[in-house]
Amino acid sequence: MGKLSRESRPEMEIRYELEEHDLAALTLHLARQREDFEQLFHRYEAVVPGALAVTALLFFIYLGKVLGGIVILLLAIGWYLIAPRWLRRWLRRQALSQFSEEEKRALIGPYRLRAEADALVVEHGGKSERIGWGDLLRVEEDDQYAFLFTDLKAALPIPKRKVKRKILRQFLKLVERKIAEVSA
Repeated sequence: MGKLSRESRPEMEIRYELEEHDLAALTLHLARQREDFEQLFHRYEAVVPGALAVTALLFFIYLGKVLGGIVILLLAIGWYLIAPRWLRRWLRRQALSQFSEEEKRALIGPYRLRAEADALVVEHGGKSERIGWGDLLRVEEDDQYAFLFTDLKAALPIPKRKVKRKILRQFLKLVERKIAEVSA
């Protein structure tokens, strides 16, 4: 059995399974970074329920319609709880609609990311692709995913629920270090 050369010996690897709903993660992540998205989300989450609550207060004070005010107040509470979830679900559906069924089948499934001395090796669907450390731009995280950006709007999503936290943290630190070494 042959030995691996020092250059091709893997420093670390992670394995995970990408599911259909994970395909929308990057689109949602990029949308959250846009100021207009944040304003829209804030409007749905706070402004509309606030306006409904003020309307309910007016019903109570000026019109003396207690039942009408309670109904509007319950509507405001329901909107506050449901609208953000509905908006996220709508965005997720929009993001998934960008992929054809063939593309979805090609993207979902098991992934193996292996950090080597000179590149990140991505194995998926029986294929292997080497991405040089200089071709990776950055690593970003949110509460559910880590993203390895290969372009301004293209990244490898890594679902955090699929990789042990400690191993993922070590892997991401290694990737960040490799990117920094190449950038320096």
